[in-house]
Amino acid sequence: MDTTHIDLFALIGGEFEKKASTDGGEFAGACPFCGGEDRFLIWPTPDAGNPRFWCRQCKASGDAIEFIMRRDNLAFPQAVECLNLQPQMASRDWTARQKQISRPVRSEKDYAALHDSQWQASAATFCTEASNRLWSNQGEIALKYLRARGLADQSIRDAQLGYSPKGMSQKWGEVNVWLYSGIVIPWMIDGQYWKVNIRRRPSELRNNDKRYQQAKGGANALYRADAVYPGCTVVITEGEFDALCVCSNVQELSDIVPVATGSTGGAQLLAWVATVAKADRVFIAFDADDAGDQAAKWWLDIFGDKASRLRPLLHDVSDMVQADKSLVDWIKSAA
Repeated sequence: MDTTHIDLFALIGGEFEKKASTDGGEFAGACPFCGGEDRFLIWPTPDAGNPRFWCRQCKASGDAIEFIMRRDNLAFPQAVECLNLQPQMASRDWTARQKQISRPVRSEKDYAALHDSQWQASAATFCTEASNRLWSNQGEIALKYLRARGLADQSIRDAQLGYSPKGMSQKWGEVNVWLYSGIVIPWMIDGQYWKVNIRRRPSELRNNDKRYQQAKGGANALYRADAVYPGCTVVITEGEFDALCVCSNVQELSDIVPVATGSTGGAQLLAWVATVAKADRVFIAFDADDAGDQAAKWWLDIFGDKASRLRPLLHDVSDMVQADKSLVDWIKSAA
C-alpha cells in the first residue's frame, strides 16, 4: 500500500527536531504512545519506501497505516479507509498483514522482562558475570566451542556471550528462574534484556531435552533488532550463532545486518516485522530443511518482492562456516 504522499508530521502531531540527514532526514520527538520525550523517530521522506516511524522505548513502529491502527485501535481495513487509501494491495500482502493483526498479542504485563526492573537487574548481573567467566579459565572450553562454530572474538564480545558452569535457581524480581549450565546468550535490544537464552551443555542433555532453554520471564523478540537501520540488507537466521557467524564473516559487506528469530516461529509479531521493513532487501536464511523452508514462506509472504530465500548450502550458516564455505560469495549470489 502506497503511503508516500502522507505527511507523517501532520498525522502524528507534536514537535520534532532533525537529528540526521540520512535516508531523507531523521527527526526525533515525543512518543504519542508511551510518552518518551526524544525516542520517537520519524523518517518523513525516506530515499526508498514509505514514510515511517519507530519508538526506541515502546517499540511502536511502522508506516501511516500502523500508526492509525495503533492510535485509534483499528483493524487494517478501517485504517486504510480512514487514510482514504486505495485498496490495491496484492492478496498475499493482505493475507500477511491480516495474519499479523488478528493473531493474539500478549500484554507487556505478561512478560517480566518488559515491566519488572528487578528482573532486568538480575538478568544484567547474571549475564555480566557469565560474560566475564567466558574469558576466564572456567570458560575455556565454551570459548573454544564458539570459535569452532565460526564466531570471531569481537562478535562474541559484542554479543556479550557468557558461560554458566552449573545449573542454579534464582529469584529475578517476581519470577523464580531456573538457569541451566551452558553458554549464555543475552537478547538485549536498545539496552533492555528481552530474554536470556542458554545453550545447554551436550553432556547434560537427556532424551528429548531441548538444547536451548530460556530464563522464565523473557519476551518474544528479534535477536539484534536494534542493529537494523533504514536501507540496509537484513539476513534472517533461525539461531543466534548463525546470525553471529554472519557478523563474523562478512565484514566486507557493510550493509548486511544479520538477525535471528530463535526458532522457525519466533519474532512473528508486527513490531518485529516493522523493524525488518526498514531494510531495502530481506534474505531469509533459515535452516536448509522442511521446517526452515516452511517458515521462510511466512516471511516471504510478508515482504513479497523485497525478500528472497537464501537457503544455506549445508544445514545451516554455522555448518557452512565450519566447512570453509564463503558466506560473502553465498550472499552475493542472491543479491
